[in-house]
Amino acid sequence: MSNPSTSGRRAARRIGVDQGADFEQRRRIILREAARAFNEKGVENTSLDDIAARLNVTKPALYHYVSSKDEFVSLCLAQAMEDNQRLLEEAGQRGGTGLEQLIYIFERWVQGVVSDFGRSIVLVDLRTLSDASRREHRKAQRQLLRSVESIIQRGIEDGSVRRCSPAVMALSLIGLFNSPARWYREDGGLSIEEIAQELMALLTNGVAASPE
Repeated sequence: MSNPSTSGRRAARRIGVDQGADFEQRRRIILREAARAFNEKGVENTSLDDIAARLNVTKPALYHYVSSKDEFVSLCLAQAMEDNQRLLEEAGQRGGTGLEQLIYIFERWVQGVVSDFGRSIVLVDLRTLSDASRREHRKAQRQLLRSVESIIQRGIEDGSVRRCSPAVMALSLIGLFNSPARWYREDGGLSIEEIAQELMALLTNGVAASPE
């Protein structure tokens, strides 16, 4: 019987990963394919056998990278949340007014939400997760929401954002900029860049403070 490292190398070759790629790079490729499957068919209708077939590997080879379907889903969601949190951190490092930071975040957010991992946040039914995984994801969601709220509050204080409830505004913006995950298609009439511009116009017209 082959050992885990040997089966992992064979799986990596069949997945088409460069032999120089490390474990995390290979796992990210596998997770991306899993995310595509979950987004297309739903978590409940996607088995580990389905994911293995898409990658042209055996199901046992997948266990070199993840322990269960629940972990697959959790890792896909975690990757998307990490990408969004990193985006907020980048905005903070750039500085500027609260409104400028919101614009920086959400014009990039809409690009990410139509990616394989980004769509997972919107399309995956959290009821398919284990209780522990669902609690962990909810915790990450709350942390992200609080981060957006703090930027909105900063904008209110510096006068660039109109007075509002930061919580309501944050939920509304996230909902608006998550929406393309459900309906955007590359062969549609508008590019994602054009859609981003339309959504950004809604943001700036609905968030910016009126000049006195």
